[in-house]
Amino acid sequence: MTPNPKAALEALVHPATTKVGRFEVRELTLGTLAILERIGSPLVDPDEPRTLAAWAETLYALTRPAADCMRALAPGRDAYSAEAMAWADTVTNAEATALMAAAGAALRRLNAANPAEDKPDEEGGEAGPDPTAAGPTAG
Repeated sequence: MTPNPKAALEALVHPATTKVGRFEVRELTLGTLAILERIGSPLVDPDEPRTLAAWAETLYALTRPAADCMRALAPGRDAYSAEAMAWADTVTNAEATALMAAAGAALRRLNAANPAEDKPDEEGGEAGPDPTAAGPTAG
């Protein structure tokens, strides 16, 4: 059972984006999380440096679809960083602060909707559900 069902429910019904001035911060979807993981975002990895460049790249990812970020990453990490920095050059300090607050709120919503820590099946004593649509395979 979820320890805070109200927070989890609020997270689940929150709109897909949050308006932050002239920007929209996207909720943390699987695609967005994959991008943030790939760029080493401090939002999803607390061991990553919390530099302004890292936050600029993170906020850039949160303000556009994951597919757009993948296209920006396709030529390489430096190309993505350059695109993110060009975008960041248009963002004021006040806007950046508000965007970072919205990013933190999105992470808190994600955590509220997924409060249970994953434990290996051995600890629970039961086999975990089969993650494939087809079910278990022979062999």
